[in-house]
Amino acid sequence: MHPLVTLPHPGLCPICSMPLVRLSGTAKQAKSEASLPLTIPLTAVPDTGLRKIVYVEKGKGRYLPVEVVTGPRADDGYPVLSGLREGDRVVVRGNFLLDSQSQIRGLPSLFYPEGQQGASGHRHDEVSPSGSDPQEPALPEDHSRHGGQP
Repeated sequence: MHPLVTLPHPGLCPICSMPLVRLSGTAKQAKSEASLPLTIPLTAVPDTGLRKIVYVEKGKGRYLPVEVVTGPRADDGYPVLSGLREGDRVVVRGNFLLDSQSQIRGLPSLFYPEGQQGASGHRHDEVSPSGSDPQEPALPEDHSRHGGQP
């Protein structure tokens, strides 16, 4: 039997003469583009395995991480089930750069959906690692604090 052979009536396969198998069930074909799913390129979707986000352009140089729900991979894209609307402009290259910049700034990102405290908000001179008062930094030519020779 040859699965690509279809006939509008019962009978034998014209290639191998085996009886044709009647198909059960009904397949519906999309009637218009309006019924086709919204799709985005694979490269637009960084994926942690737990969540998928895309970066949507919100103005010149401004991007917002948006969590999306996608269907199974289809060729070089994903159907979008929720999270985006038709016409949204998404980043397809540089996603991880945007994500790392968001992490550094403490903004929501792929791995930190709620954001985190940015690195710019802390000071190294407030408390020293040993808990004692901070010392003045040594000058490059001053080696007296670490036992080296001048």
